[in-house]
Amino acid sequence: DTLLVDSLFSVILSANRQNNFDKKSLYSYPCSKEKQLDSLLQKRGAHTLIIPQKGRPVKIESWNVILFRNTVVLHEKKQAEVVGDTLFIENIPVSEYAFSQDYYWMVSDNSVNLADSRLFGLVPQNHIIGKVFLIWFSKEKETGVFKGYRWNRFLKAL
Repeated sequence: DTLLVDSLFSVILSANRQNNFDKKSLYSYPCSKEKQLDSLLQKRGAHTLIIPQKGRPVKIESWNVILFRNTVVLHEKKQAEVVGDTLFIENIPVSEYAFSQDYYWMVSDNSVNLADSRLFGLVPQNHIIGKVFLIWFSKEKETGVFKGYRWNRFLKAL
C-alpha cells in the first residue's frame, strides 16, 4: 500500500484507492475532504498563518489544527491528538496554545522536489543550521507597495 502525505504533514493511507504509479501527486486529501476539493483549491491562501513565537498564544482553527498538532508532538514533546476539529493537548481541549520556542516557515522554490514547510511543517529555531551570506531584499514594514525600500541593503553581501 502507498503512504500519501498532505501539505501539512498529515499521513493518509491510500486504502480503497486505485494507485496510479505513472503520475506523481504532491497532495492528497482524505476522502471526507474530496467533495470539498473545489472550494479547498479556490480558498488557497485565504488564511493568514501566524507563525508561533515563544510565549505568544496562537489560535487553533480547523484549517491549522493538523499543522499545530504535529508541531506540538514533534517539537514541544507533548501528547496531542485531533478529534473532529478540536486539538487536545495532554487530554485537554485547547482553542489557543502558547508555544515554548520560536518557529519558522521554510520555503523552497524547487517545485519538482518539494522539501519545505508545506511538507514537513514548522521548524524550531534550534533546528536551523546555516549562515546568511546575502541580503536579497529589504523593505520597511507597512509602507505600501512603492515606499520603504532599503536600497542600500539590496543584494548586500554579509
